[in-house]
Amino acid sequence: MPRLRASSGITVSDAPSGVVRFFDPFRIKPFAGQIRKRFRGIRELAASIDEVGQTTPIKVRVLEDTTDFDAELVDGERRLFACRSLKRPVEAYIDTGVVDVATQFAHCVAANFGRQDHDCLEIAQAIQKLKDFGKTTAQIAAIFGKSVAWVAQHTSLLRLAPEVQQMLIPADEKPLEVGDADDDAGADLTADGDFERATIPFSIALLLVPLPFDLQRRAAEEIREMGMSMVGARRYVRGVLRDSGRHHNVRQRPKEQWQGLESLCSRLRDMVGTYLDMQGQEFDHILRATAQAHRLEVAKALRSFSREVIELAECIEAVK
Repeated sequence: MPRLRASSGITVSDAPSGVVRFFDPFRIKPFAGQIRKRFRGIRELAASIDEVGQTTPIKVRVLEDTTDFDAELVDGERRLFACRSLKRPVEAYIDTGVVDVATQFAHCVAANFGRQDHDCLEIAQAIQKLKDFGKTTAQIAAIFGKSVAWVAQHTSLLRLAPEVQQMLIPADEKPLEVGDADDDAGADLTADGDFERATIPFSIALLLVPLPFDLQRRAAEEIREMGMSMVGARRYVRGVLRDSGRHHNVRQRPKEQWQGLESLCSRLRDMVGTYLDMQGQEFDHILRATAQAHRLEVAKALRSFSREVIELAECIEAVK
């Protein structure tokens, strides 16, 4: 793909006219009514475009009443900014359906909110496919616009048991074709045709990777059946790791770990204080709006937690 000259006298490239054309990105006017106000990852996206080219055209409407710009953006501002940073022509689809600002804004909203993100398992499988094609980890990181560590984390998910991998699929997804054994493994079809899946968070799945398949399955099922919170699940998995002799040491310096403990104390004091500072009537209203069984469960958890906090304090005090 040719680069723009520094003098930037280019307007539209000499590519054949049609639905998709190449524009000088500096002659495309950003849409003032853009729904997205904050743009992140421009540098990473530019690295991806530089590695494999612009895979998806932006969308513009041609301007006839000004000499300052050739077109106005409808969708793809991050891609536009990335091409500007690379000083390369940007490929754009000319949207003839946009006839006024109201329609342009509607198209912009639909483009920003109508997309589906890829789940972590789809990403892992795509990374492996690129590796099979001979791409290096650094090249794959550039293609995704992510770090090498991000690529390594997602690749590690493929070392999970197949049943655990299925738990990484978001619960609201459905297989492409009902009855496909690969797509609906581990899922039950409900009366309305949706699939219910047992899911586990990405961060917890990473902790399961070092375990053998049988322990992965057991830990994942426990997390699902007990409805553990993120914190509870993390503690549980680390306990399984310790019991199996595969405990993964966190690579943090003692100073960083101590700062984490100080931060915990500060946050805990603030969170508990939020409830203790309430007026009696306000707190009583919260309690009476909750079932007694739930109140007793929380009270039991707080007593258990308080004993653990005291135990931690005693451990700190014991060091001379």
